[in-house]
Amino acid sequence: MANSQLQKLETNVHLAVPAEQLFDVFCNKTHNTAKIFSTKIQSIDLLQGEWGTEGSIICWNFLHGMTTMTFKFYQQKVGTLLLFSFIQDIYFNF
Repeated sequence: MANSQLQKLETNVHLAVPAEQLFDVFCNKTHNTAKIFSTKIQSIDLLQGEWGTEGSIICWNFLHGMTTMTFKFYQQKVGTLLLFSFIQDIYFNF
């Protein structure tokens, strides 16, 4: 069995938009996120499902420092919560 290492990635970002608008972007307009945060997010690709629907599988490619990272997740909405369930290991490209 392969060993896996869990890490928490956390950051603080000051945004001048209401929380509801940011939630709408991440829930229903995920494909626009790469345009909004173009210096950090390289691309967001829909692999399965439809944009803004529960059960979608989305692949994110982004920069963390000088490292390119890729991860896939399953999107779920529970009330006012947006849950991202990772379905694949994170890939680091140096």
